[in-house]
Amino acid sequence: MQLFSSPTFASAFARLATVDQQRVLRVLTKLCLLSPRHPSMQAHRLQARPNLWEIYISRRSLRLLIDQPRTHQIRLWNVGGHQILEWARRTPATPSFLPLDLAQLAQVLEEVRR
Repeated sequence: MQLFSSPTFASAFARLATVDQQRVLRVLTKLCLLSPRHPSMQAHRLQARPNLWEIYISRRSLRLLIDQPRTHQIRLWNVGGHQILEWARRTPATPSFLPLDLAQLAQVLEEVRR
């Protein structure tokens, strides 16, 4: 599975607490193995933007917005609290996306924790 990150996702991820970043990484790893449609992903489509999926990261309302333009691609739009749903409604255009190396992201997080 190929992951692609928007600038919005990258900056929102960087602002998260370390424990939340680790939660996001676990979900992204799971996403690489399963489809967003898999029941364990706790995902559903947004009514306002049917191409976007909302995935619950934690019980305290941390969410991830993704889409899947091709079978083996997942684009990460945004991560954060409930306010990202309003962001998705207000954002009319599709942002630019860059490839994301999940292993490299995990390594950076590990180095930051030390």
